[in-house]
Amino acid sequence: KKKKKKKKKKTKMLKLFLVLVAVGVGNALPIAANYPDTETTAPFSFQDLNILQVTDVHGWLSGHKHEAFEEADYGDTISFIEHMKDKAKALGKDLFVFDSGDIVEGTGLSDATAVPGQKILPIIQQAPYDAITIGNHELYHSETIMGLKASGFIAGWKGRYLTSNVQSASDKKPLGSTHALIQGPNSGITLLAMGFLYDMKDFCDEGFVQTVEDAVREPWFGEAMQQAAGADAVVVLAHMGFDDPHITVILSAIREALPTKPVVFLAGHTHIRAFSQPDSLAVVLESGKYHDTVGLLSAPLAGRIGGRWGWGGAP
Repeated sequence: KKKKKKKKKKTKMLKLFLVLVAVGVGNALPIAANYPDTETTAPFSFQDLNILQVTDVHGWLSGHKHEAFEEADYGDTISFIEHMKDKAKALGKDLFVFDSGDIVEGTGLSDATAVPGQKILPIIQQAPYDAITIGNHELYHSETIMGLKASGFIAGWKGRYLTSNVQSASDKKPLGSTHALIQGPNSGITLLAMGFLYDMKDFCDEGFVQTVEDAVREPWFGEAMQQAAGADAVVVLAHMGFDDPHITVILSAIREALPTKPVVFLAGHTHIRAFSQPDSLAVVLESGKYHDTVGLLSAPLAGRIGGRWGWGGAP
């Protein structure tokens, strides 16, 4: 008798680039990036603070089927997030997930409707994001803003659609929320999150973008800093390039109130993969575009100094 050949099991893999950053003692080091080879295992270990970022999806929920090494669709990404959250939970840790804006305008799936994003908003609403911010492409057409409101998309995030300097034109009130406290259910780590847009000038009639310089002088910012004093870190969803000068403006305003608080900026807008460290307790991560990248950041929060967390061992 001829022996039957065993069929090899094929496992579908998430074919996106992974940009991974590990933050060490008093410094930050990008330890791995750009894995087009799906056989390569990217080094990642869960530390105290674990963050996953996507940004500038621009309607590319179906992925890039024409590119063999980045064919994952939005369902694959959500599945990946769920698996990573499960791994974190098993270790008594949390994975915080954020989107840094520009979810519409870029594909027919997003743009072929009278209201940009009408078909994709219910899909994105299902993503397990801890918070999401607005991008400039959500602000070019009044129909988009009205659709975000009328569909329940903004309300559906329950205070975590963060628009720190983006307002409704009619009443100059925040389109979403200026800030939010987010607590991990497993680790108990608490983050104060905000969401800023660069100083956009060509916004539509339904929206208004306040300058970053003016926004950080608003009363709500002082209230947010008071709340952040009791949090483990500040996370800023910043729809601007990783090297945008307004990141320095925001960080300086935070440092006036919280000189030793860890701060993570999750940048976007310029469609690149980038990382920087503006001071010893602050990092900036930008994770690509068009659903081609998932950014992962992990950092130790090793001890309390003066009642506050710091990067492990940092003064």
